Amino acid sequence: MFSTDGGDQVRLALLCDYALTSEDGKISAIGLFSSITFHSLPAAYPRFFVVVVAALAPGTHSGQVSILGPTGAEIIPEGPSMGIEVPEQSSETNLIIGFDSLTFESPGVHRLQLRLDGRVALTLPFGVVTASDSPNFSTVGNA
Repeated sequence: MFSTDGGDQVRLALLCDYALTSEDGKISAIGLFSSITFHSLPAAYPRFFVVVVAALAPGTHSGQVSILGPTGAEIIPEGPSMGIEVPEQSSETNLIIGFDSLTFESPGVHRLQLRLDGRVALTLPFGVVTASDSPNFSTVGNA
């Protein structure tokens, strides 16, 4: 479950191992998850994507992503920023943001935050756990 502070701006948000947008605007997402399991910490997750479908007025908008650790401290200072163009005939846009080799220092609930036009539009919690804390740990699908 995610929370939105920007009204109805965010229609869909998910974390996954891979995502892309086809030529006709359809999103494909593979390996959806809500937690990441590591053998031990600190450790880097090789690659993951954030997929967001946002309802925005036509025109130019700004977006910025932050990832907060369990204490609320930013994991990525000055997280990725992006310009977002919404065509005149549209009311939604798809955002796909990739992260490579992001290092996690401690277990617990982390939060991905998306700011749209300077306001927090989305807070998406996800867990970071170690193998000893996860009874379902296997070497497939985990870092």
